[in-house]
Amino acid sequence: MKQLFSATVALLSAGMVFPAGAQQNRENPACSGLRSSLSSYRSQRGSAIDSLRSAQSSLTRYESDYREAQLRYNRAKTDSDRRSADSAMRSAETWIRHYQPVVESAQRRVDSIERDISRTEDQMSRLGCR
Repeated sequence: MKQLFSATVALLSAGMVFPAGAQQNRENPACSGLRSSLSSYRSQRGSAIDSLRSAQSSLTRYESDYREAQLRYNRAKTDSDRRSADSAMRSAETWIRHYQPVVESAQRRVDSIERDISRTEDQMSRLGCR
C-alpha cells in the first residue's frame, strides 16, 4: 500500500494523473508548458530553416563560381587569363570550404529542432493535451 501511495504521489507531482474527485475535464497542468515549448521550437525551426537556406544558397553560388572559373581557365588563351581564372577558382574554393561546414551545422540544428518538436508532440499526445 505504501508503494502504491508513493507511486501515486510521484505521478501527481509529475502532473500525470488527477487525484480522486478532481475535475476530469481539466487539462493536465503540464500541457501549458509543453504548448509553450512547442511554440518556441516551431519559431526556432523557422529561423533555422532560413539560416540553412541562406547557407545553401551561398554554397551553391560559390560552387557555380568555381565551375565557371574552371571553364575560363580551360579556355584561356593567355597566361594572364589563366592566372585570373586560377585566382577566381582559389577564391571560390576558400568560400566553399567555409560554407560546407556552415550548411552541415545548420542542417544538424534543423534536425535537432525537428526531433524536439516530435518529442514534445508525443508527450502532449500521451498526456492528452488539447
